[in-house]
Amino acid sequence: MNRPENLATDQQQCDHWARLFDFGATLYLQEPGPAQLTQCCSVGRALHDLLPDETFPQLFMEAGNTEVAFLQQEFFDHLFVPVSARYCPPYAAMQGKGNPPPPIRDIRPLFRETSFDPSLLEGLPAYLQGLGRVDYIGFELAFMAILLKNAVQEREAVSKEALLQTAQLFHEKHLSPWAADFASRLEHHAQSSYFKGCAQLTTYLAATPSPDCCCIKRPRLDGDHRISSMPGEDGSARHH
Repeated sequence: MNRPENLATDQQQCDHWARLFDFGATLYLQEPGPAQLTQCCSVGRALHDLLPDETFPQLFMEAGNTEVAFLQQEFFDHLFVPVSARYCPPYAAMQGKGNPPPPIRDIRPLFRETSFDPSLLEGLPAYLQGLGRVDYIGFELAFMAILLKNAVQEREAVSKEALLQTAQLFHEKHLSPWAADFASRLEHHAQSSYFKGCAQLTTYLAATPSPDCCCIKRPRLDGDHRISSMPGEDGSARHH
């Protein structure tokens, strides 16, 4: 693990990544609505100039051009209706047969060790509280966000390092190997800017070399582009 040259700066960087994973999680944990679309536009504006090679910021800025009812139907068609022609199984264990399974397949022991229970995430609709499985993409992105946020808040160096190592292990050995394939299929089937942006953001997060904030060299959101405008400022993927 690379060591930070400037602890305060790296703390900020880690916090920015926590918020970005948290925002990604909310797209899968909450049905699209007016507040969600407002947040998408805000995130898109914050990231547009910072990530000039990525198109998802612009897609999020355009997300409000689609009727909410259409987006809500698309939400269920993509994620929760297997008979839909646009269904993309959002579970690690249900990816394409041609794709090798992630090195860590069963994440339940890790969730138990870290006291993470997806059903206790704030604001979950009843159908997600009772989902009965833990490998849903929204849960996994929320887990990443919580690990990184806890690392930011942890003052004890050994505990902070343990949280970052857990995040790195989970990302490299479980989340990254399957999330990019899922996101590719979601982008293929998506009809709206909202879900195309959602898919591209998921690809971006899956491709991140390491969520260890001491190593990340991707978006640093400063000044007018502070990521505090993103969902997660009030802990939208918080754990009870």
